[in-house]
Amino acid sequence: MSELLIEYDKFIHAEMMVHPALFTHPGAKKIAIFDSNNDSILNEVLKHPFITNVWQLSPKTGETIHSEDPRFHLQSGDPIEWLGHIEPGSIDIIISNDRPTTMFSDTFYENSLRALTHNGIFIRQCESQFNPLRLKASYQTMKKAGFSDLQILHFTLPGSPTGCGAAILALKNSSFKRIREKDIYNKSFSTRYYNFDVHKAALALPEFIREDLHEVSS
Repeated sequence: MSELLIEYDKFIHAEMMVHPALFTHPGAKKIAIFDSNNDSILNEVLKHPFITNVWQLSPKTGETIHSEDPRFHLQSGDPIEWLGHIEPGSIDIIISNDRPTTMFSDTFYENSLRALTHNGIFIRQCESQFNPLRLKASYQTMKKAGFSDLQILHFTLPGSPTGCGAAILALKNSSFKRIREKDIYNKSFSTRYYNFDVHKAALALPEFIREDLHEVSS
């Protein structure tokens, strides 16, 4: 993969794993990130001035992820255990960018739901629309886990095998409402890919995906 594609992949993926969730939540302050690879998602989260605490969880020890921002807390250990020990209803948004074999189990989702606030949002990277069977399976698993409402985001990711990336947004309670359009237009920081139109476009699904998800929901 060329250096240019790697650069595009990095900032597109990071922005789409962060800003759609934060501009959907009515007022997120506490964020947990599961990402052992780099700090690109962390940096996007820290752009939001109303965030008060960000925990980045990694199963590895001796990570080099670092930030001088006092809101940042690096944690090492098993994400499932960490979720199980923190105070219930204490995290506004969980961002899962890792795919270890122990994650996305029933216990992981149970602990995530327990840790989220009433308006909490869970977002995980997932298979693109061009891998519909695995995408449908991920959607179905999260639906059965107890999340109230789900949205699929798909976006350009030029270095991936399909040229697309995807994520699933899941609400702990209620259903998705209108995203905070004015706050997106008036945001105090810059983005290279994400904006209101990109957010709206990312929610548009091909008909074959809609049909598959209708089967899951009905």
